[in-house]
Amino acid sequence: QVIKIKGERVLMYQGALNVGRGLELLVDTISLLDERYVLLLAGSGDIENNLKARTKNMKLDNRVIFLGKVPAEKLHFYTLAAHLGFSLEEDMGLNYRYALPNKLFDYIQAHVPVICSALPEIEKIVLHYKVGRCLSKEQLNANYLAAFINSLWANPEQLSEWKENCKIAAEELNWENEKLKLKQILKEFIN
Repeated sequence: QVIKIKGERVLMYQGALNVGRGLELLVDTISLLDERYVLLLAGSGDIENNLKARTKNMKLDNRVIFLGKVPAEKLHFYTLAAHLGFSLEEDMGLNYRYALPNKLFDYIQAHVPVICSALPEIEKIVLHYKVGRCLSKEQLNANYLAAFINSLWANPEQLSEWKENCKIAAEELNWENEKLKLKQILKEFIN
């Protein structure tokens, strides 16, 4: 079951709507893209009201969809409807620099290519599995991001390749495999 979203090209962010997550950048970027693009924001947080006001001021109410907090089982169906997932955390300290957000794995499990910040741990996964693109700090601006997103639809082979790589990565990056590793680690401490 995939939830139908109005828009041919669905961009998605899931997680806390907090400072340093690249959310203002995503709203600014959608304003530079044509009406075929919609942005789903799943989550809530301390800048949610500011983002809603920004969206309203930019007349993007019909293209930026605030889903609020979504239960995990329902979130998966929204993620399946997305064409690109975003994880644009800013390097605001060690917590963000070495983060490995759940959303990254949610996107991969749903076979949704990822556009992310070039932070070390996220970059390792994205580059190793070739499931998307990591952007440098200089590339994290609305003009660059909008042009890059448009270029992906002009080059569907790249999106298709990343999507196929997500399928392969999803076979490896899952709880079934990780729990075996955890059991092995725990076994060493218990014995």
